[in-house]
Amino acid sequence: MDKSKIPREYLPLFEDIDVFNEMQSQVFEDCVNMDSSIVVSAPTGSGKTTVFLFTAMRELMNQNWPHEKNVFRLIYIAPTRALVTETFEKWEEKFNKINIKCFEVTGETDITDLRELEEYHVLLTTPEKWDSLTRRWKENANFLKTVRLMMIDEIHLLNEERRGAVLETIICRTKIAALKSESVVRFIGISATLVNVEDVAKWFDVKNTKAHSICNNNSHGSKVNEEIVGVLLSAEESYFKVDAIMNSWVPEIVADNWKNQSTLIFCCTRMSAEITAKALLKNFPLTLELNQTNILENVSQQIENQDLRECLKSGYAFHHGGLNSDDRQIVEHLYRSGIISILICTQTLAMGVNLPTYLVIVKAPNPISPTEMLQMIGRAGRIGHRDDGGVAVIITRTCHAVSFFFFFI
Repeated sequence: MDKSKIPREYLPLFEDIDVFNEMQSQVFEDCVNMDSSIVVSAPTGSGKTTVFLFTAMRELMNQNWPHEKNVFRLIYIAPTRALVTETFEKWEEKFNKINIKCFEVTGETDITDLRELEEYHVLLTTPEKWDSLTRRWKENANFLKTVRLMMIDEIHLLNEERRGAVLETIICRTKIAALKSESVVRFIGISATLVNVEDVAKWFDVKNTKAHSICNNNSHGSKVNEEIVGVLLSAEESYFKVDAIMNSWVPEIVADNWKNQSTLIFCCTRMSAEITAKALLKNFPLTLELNQTNILENVSQQIENQDLRECLKSGYAFHHGGLNSDDRQIVEHLYRSGIISILICTQTLAMGVNLPTYLVIVKAPNPISPTEMLQMIGRAGRIGHRDDGGVAVIITRTCHAVSFFFFFI
């Protein structure tokens, strides 16, 4: 579908898109010509974030923006600060062009009162931050009744023990506030791994929610070659022993599959990510071009974490929540730009952050939930990013290997 159906005043929201893909075209009518809540489950990299922009445009049309200056707010919820920041950086420029003000609200933002946000139309935040800001919802009733759209990224996290409870709380709180003020809030949830789409849709609104479960020929995106590597150790062996043995295998797996292309190696803990990076640095040294060496030498001087600084000089990097925001953003930029091609990270980097890759290696010394595993291996061969497909390799104990086979069926 081309952009002829987009009103001229809202075209800046979609200026980076030439034509809408199959998934986007399929949900367009429900997003733009109806006010129903929507739940969409579609493969990683299929352009699901555009669904949010469709529904934001619909609300702006309802408000007759920019011809009428009504008070309204659109809330975007994502599970990690990294994803909130990435989306904010993309959206701020787009919405500014139509005179809509965006603001990023996370744990790193010095905002404690909703009244400080009254000048903004689009707020991008995490479940935990929004929970803390709206907990005294009766005191904030005047602000909350201006919320017209709540856009929830990675809606499948409702099923997680910790994050799910917070996410459920803020959605229910928003529903109650809307009922009390006799206003209407539209809920939009998207995911790459949600199975019970219709159940979540009914929970949003029993009578008035659209559910879309969209599957391509390959749920990971483009063509992906998959492999499971079993470590012959029992379930009783300690995590640390298993992780150390996996690190002795990682260099060989990288050498067999890397092809000098982008690679993400997922580890279960921050410590494991750093140890794996150091193991690769020692056992699989990279040959860097002169311009890479010069760039990394200069950039490493801006890095606060000493271990990361040393890894970067050799062409490797690690990424986890223990790094400060500046270090994380520098690493993400270096990876996206191709200055570094091998990034060792924790599972949080699999949640939505746009880092398409050729090779994904998942170290799974212990069982990993289907949702988390699909998020990680879904980075390989992302739709619209890689025409040459990708490779996904899971390293696990042989006693756990069978539980991962269904990911590749």
